[in-house]
Amino acid sequence: MQCLDLVLGEWLSNETATTLVEPKQDVVSFCCVGTTATDVSCLRVEVFGSGVVLVPSFAFNCNTTAGLLFNCVENVVSAADNAESIVRLFYQKHELFDDQGGAHSDDSKLMSGYNICDGAVVFAVVVATQKALDRRT
Repeated sequence: MQCLDLVLGEWLSNETATTLVEPKQDVVSFCCVGTTATDVSCLRVEVFGSGVVLVPSFAFNCNTTAGLLFNCVENVVSAADNAESIVRLFYQKHELFDDQGGAHSDDSKLMSGYNICDGAVVFAVVVATQKALDRRT
């Protein structure tokens, strides 16, 4: 939402861009396709221990899979580190898994199965693989 605030407040402000309402409504409608205020929740992903925010806002609903969250976090981690890593995600006292019991080999486990509430913080533990460690030396 902060990005949307920036776009509407700065880029499309009356002083710098336009006084027309329609372009602002169009931008908001692109961001809200197929969702209503009641069926979408957001969570934040932080690195466990340091509190570094990896994903400031991940929108999810009852149909979102844990695999999508894993993919999002892994993309951020690989872009930042450019090395092979294993990502493990935790919410409260539980580790997020798929139906197969692996970290994310199947996208069939829904986020709703973890009872994650809106505004929750999911913690990530990033483990470098042996291959990534070998490249550093």
